[in-house]
Amino acid sequence: DLAFDGQHNLYVTDSVGKIYRLPNGGSALTLWSSDPSLAPPTPQGYGADGIVWDGKGSLYVNTFSGGTLLRFPINADGSAGSPSSIRVSPALSGPDGMRLLDASTLLVAEGVGRLTKVTVSGTTATAAALKDGLNGPTSVAHFGGYGWVSEGQLGHFLGTLSGPPSAPFLVRRVAIP
Repeated sequence: DLAFDGQHNLYVTDSVGKIYRLPNGGSALTLWSSDPSLAPPTPQGYGADGIVWDGKGSLYVNTFSGGTLLRFPINADGSAGSPSSIRVSPALSGPDGMRLLDASTLLVAEGVGRLTKVTVSGTTATAAALKDGLNGPTSVAHFGGYGWVSEGQLGHFLGTLSGPPSAPFLVRRVAIP
């Protein structure tokens, strides 16, 4: 996934457990963080995935296989600060694409077929499902009171669902209360 901060620097997650940064006006990505919390929990798993700027001075990052949510401060010099773990209840399952709704609320596409609203308060958060039954959602965009969710049908690629994916791949509109 990718996200811009307020200075127009671009951050890109790598599911092997890294975040890269392209400075505003730059021409090459550089390693921004390889903190161990970004790594997959198993050799077959996926680590850092969804990423979003909080509108202030930090990035929220989730890990797909581990189901974790982290907050990374952006230091004054642009480097990565030490991440803090955010305990989400109920726990996220296969969090993928993520977008900021407001200063303390995230939209998260969960690989188990769910679009979830996550309300963050310090180092804890509450998750509330907005829509179940999605077909392997991978990303979400927020516009006009709706979450626009792409269905990537990941279960077919990851081996948790048998058979090939079905075409066409769809984008679903979900009302955001």
